[in-house]
Formats: sequence, structure tokens, C-alpha cells
Amino acid sequence: MRTMRAFVAALTCVAAAASASAAAGDAAYEVTILAIRATKSNSEVSPELRAIVPELKKQYENYTGFKIVGKASKSTDQGKTVSLDVTGGYQASATPLKRDGKRVQFKMQVTKAARGKGKDQTLLNTTVTIDAGRYQLFDIGRVEGDGADKLIIAGSVR
Repeated sequence: MRTMRAFVAALTCVAAAASASAAAGDAAYEVTILAIRATKSNSEVSPELRAIVPELKKQYENYTGFKIVGKASKSTDQGKTVSLDVTGGYQASATPLKRDGKRVQFKMQVTKAARGKGKDQTLLNTTVTIDAGRYQLFDIGRVEGDGADKLIIAGSVR
């Protein structure tokens, strides 16, 4: 009898753990944010960008070089935000909102820290729906101190 109770208790624990693991797997999103510096002064491309170079060159045809200047990649739950601090006082954040088959919806925000006691400036606050795992490119504008280079934020959720 004692052995049977122990077996039932162990089986219950295993079932509960499996159920929790499956639920966590359903809710988990893999969020990646890339900060990319586009330039006209060279043709160097960060190796991690090779898969999206055609899209970068299509949208930013006047730029020849693309370098990753920041990256954040994290597994998170729906509604939880993943953030990336980028040099120059920029911060990008992505929040997965929902999954519908092979498509995902997420909110992307980019802010620039205020100088002194001013208020941070919101540069981007949008919600997009894209194919899971695909990168959405966001043009943030010219890099301060170097008017020729551009800051691009790429967001992906799967």
C-alpha cells in the first residue's frame, strides 16, 4: 500500500512537471533585437547579418556596409519586454503580443535618452505582425556625430 501511494505521488509529480513544461513551451517566444549601423564609407557586413543583407540592401540601397553594434536575444513570455541599450543613448525594446499560426505580433519601441533633466524622446512606438522568425527593419535615423551613417533596429520574434 505504501509503495502504491509513493508510485501515485511520483506519477502525479511527473505529470504536473510535464504539463508545466508544455505550457511554458507554448507561451515562450524567442525575441531578438539587433542594432545595425549602416554606412556608405565601406562594404563590410557583420557575418550574423548575411541572411538579411538582401533586405537591408533593398531598403537602404545607398548604404554599402552594415555592422551590428548591439544585440539582445532572449526567451520570454507573451507580454514581457526584451530590451537592448545601444550606444548614443538609444534603447530598443520588443514585446511579443500574440502568435497566430506561423505569424507573430509584437510591439517595438525605441527611445533616446534625454540630455540633462529632460524627458526621453520616443522615436518609434509601433505594433507589427510578421512571419515568425523574420526580421522587421526599423529606420531610426542618422547617427549623431556622423551624419552619413544610419541606425537601423531589426526585430524578430518566433
